[in-house]
Amino acid sequence: LLPPKPVAYNWEPEKFLQFEYHYDFLPVGIINRLIVRMHEYLAEHDGEKLCWREGAYLENGDTQAMVKIYPYPRIAVIQIQGTDRQDFLTLIRSHFTAIHKSIRKIQFKEKVPCICSQDCEHRFDYNFLLKCEEKGIKQVICEKNAEYIHVVKILDRIEKPEVRLERRLKGTDGKPLMFRPEANPILSYHEQNIRNRMGNFMHKVFSRLGFAK
Repeated sequence: LLPPKPVAYNWEPEKFLQFEYHYDFLPVGIINRLIVRMHEYLAEHDGEKLCWREGAYLENGDTQAMVKIYPYPRIAVIQIQGTDRQDFLTLIRSHFTAIHKSIRKIQFKEKVPCICSQDCEHRFDYNFLLKCEEKGIKQVICEKNAEYIHVVKILDRIEKPEVRLERRLKGTDGKPLMFRPEANPILSYHEQNIRNRMGNFMHKVFSRLGFAK
């Protein structure tokens, strides 16, 4: 029942962040389900909800977003502008995650645009950038313009560093990795410092209790 074409709306963001999902096979109804899940955030114009069969405009305070599906390249694009871009993106991504978990054998990659220039067409794999940060790799190269890009600079546009750090310090069971001896992650410099300080503290505690030499 949604209109087949985008509603008339002036969407020309200047300072915005972008996040993309690239699907091997685009499941039917992803945008429709997202619209239902986020209906309270749908933008309105002249009393009309700004959504159509392949996309929607969303608002959260003074932050606006456009979410759109491109069926033939099989890509979902999220563009966000406003003061709370990162938090609103986290919210939208959480709904995408819930939808993806309900679809069997779905395969996709999370991508972010390169920032070497405004119109660069290269896309970095987001999970690859996260692994680079964990291993202390500071720069990656743009495959289009052969420019070196700071990993943290790209990631900080998408997600706050403290959010990423908290997620890395927790395992799948929600417990801190420092208390899980079976885990053997490759940590960043700051994470290693945290673990070292905690290890020294625990050693002193156990030494006083007579459990360590």
